[in-house]
Amino acid sequence: MGRPRKYFTAEAKAAANRNKSARSYQKHSQKINKRRRRQYQKSHQPSPPEIIQPKPGPPTGNAPKPEPEPHYWLERARQIPDRIDHVIGKDRMQYFERACQVFLDAPGNETEKANVHRTLTTVNSISERLTHYHNKILNLFGVGDEWKEVQTIALSTRETIQVLEEITVLGTVAHEDLIQSYADGDLLYQKLHK
Repeated sequence: MGRPRKYFTAEAKAAANRNKSARSYQKHSQKINKRRRRQYQKSHQPSPPEIIQPKPGPPTGNAPKPEPEPHYWLERARQIPDRIDHVIGKDRMQYFERACQVFLDAPGNETEKANVHRTLTTVNSISERLTHYHNKILNLFGVGDEWKEVQTIALSTRETIQVLEEITVLGTVAHEDLIQSYADGDLLYQKLHK
């Protein structure tokens, strides 16, 4: 005949195993913690830098790419207004008016509102590229005619972003303020158009 059952449920057996593990850990905690510290330090120790000796012979495809010509960045910056026109259209004031009307006609036109938000995101992305070009030109040419030309493009781009942000924020968060500002002609694009 076998021994009588100690545990009648899975929960009781699991609790007994937990107690047994806790007792064992208490008894051997110093050894366990020492081993864990060693393993942690070994895994988080910075590895020594690997020195790779270049192989003699023809250059491989991993050679650093040469920096583009200085005027490359200027040409890229000059393309930014065309990119924005491609997204918004040639007549920015007309687009701003249309975007404002989309938000004035609340609560409908959710698809149109999403399109305006998408346009703002795209213009922001274009603006980030322009900032990169602007910095490159400043580093290559200094504050000269090239930099001033790109500065003018950057100001126009920032203005476009500010107008779109104003319309979308007021239209989304403070609809009544948008209605009032539109009626009073206080929106940024209305002031620019005067």
